[in-house]
Amino acid sequence: MNSLIKPSPSAYARRAVLVVAAACCLGPASAAACNVPVFRYALERWPPDPYLLTVFHGDEGPEALEAIADAIAERRLNLRMEVVAFSEVEEDGWRLSGVEIDPAELPWAVLRYPPRGAGAPAVAWSGRFDGEALVRLADSPVRQEIARRLVSGESAVWVLVESGDAEKDAAARTALERDLAVAERELRIPTADELDYSPADGTPPVLTQEWFTDPAVEVPLKVEFSLLALARDDAEEAGLLAALLHSEPDLGEYADEPMVFPVFGQGRALWALVGRGINTDNILEACLFLTGPCSCQVKHLNPGTDLLLDFDWWAALEGRLPPPPSVNPELLTAVVPRLDDDAPPEPAAQAETSPRDEGAAAPPAVPETRDDVARAEAAVAGGRVFVVTGAVLGGLLALVAAATVVLVARRNE
Repeated sequence: MNSLIKPSPSAYARRAVLVVAAACCLGPASAAACNVPVFRYALERWPPDPYLLTVFHGDEGPEALEAIADAIAERRLNLRMEVVAFSEVEEDGWRLSGVEIDPAELPWAVLRYPPRGAGAPAVAWSGRFDGEALVRLADSPVRQEIARRLVSGESAVWVLVESGDAEKDAAARTALERDLAVAERELRIPTADELDYSPADGTPPVLTQEWFTDPAVEVPLKVEFSLLALARDDAEEAGLLAALLHSEPDLGEYADEPMVFPVFGQGRALWALVGRGINTDNILEACLFLTGPCSCQVKHLNPGTDLLLDFDWWAALEGRLPPPPSVNPELLTAVVPRLDDDAPPEPAAQAETSPRDEGAAAPPAVPETRDDVARAEAAVAGGRVFVVTGAVLGGLLALVAAATVVLVARRNE
């Protein structure tokens, strides 16, 4: 009988993020919860947030840079560009937070992620600005391939960023191939007729037009995962790699480990699985989240980082735009095929322990039946119940405390 390993501390933290996202939607908002899978709700109703590209210029006129900014504003690219005179920037201002700029290298560009809270948005990339740099940042063949697969109905595209260590990369690919094949075969989602809502029921998508053509006609509803692999030094994919590898503050510490990012919705990357973290427990947990009901419809209460991608999602979903052509496999380090369902499962290759998962047990055997997936789902659900209960109790205590303060204040009056 297969058993699941105890998650590493980082896995517990990430699971807590999922549970808190669900807990935030309890109460009146829970009435709006639906059985639409997370990946599908995100595809239809979560437009990607814009990145900010700040281009610093010197004494020369900014007219050419401003023309580029105007051209970007006319595209479907989720990017906002601003042109700033370097001499006018305050040294303690947020625009210089996290970067060092040599005035001799102007014009210089700083690409920041969409805001995630208070403070300056994190830096995704920084470098000398020219037309070639902008092209690499804005789009690439692999990003178009990701978009093509998502609008064709795939639940998620798992992007494996290779470490360069052949043994570690092979172990990661083996684990992903086996576990994604099992998840795809065993996980179940409602059919289009069973969903709690229809995209054309009069409720417009968030931040979009007031009308909406049902994408179910164009995009099949199914559970399907695929895998792409990239080398870390792929110059053509530098923009994609920068966005992925800086999406969490500590990923730079594991440059010698393979990393995988499930990408879903309109190009939204879930958290990274790193080194020994690429195992059955974590892979299935991510698959369960992506195919589970969207209990929290507020995008920013859900985990993930939007990627920078030049693509007209709404036109593709409504069938007004043909999907981009398939990427040439020669452009990739590997396009990992899905295993034949009739092939007998084999245990994943052993990988060295990553510092990020220090103390984790050896990877479990690959699940072979629906019972294994059910056990994984039960383990995840157990953790969710515990944390959600704590969140609810904490919220009630906060309400009681607030009411007490009000009563005391009134009594003092």
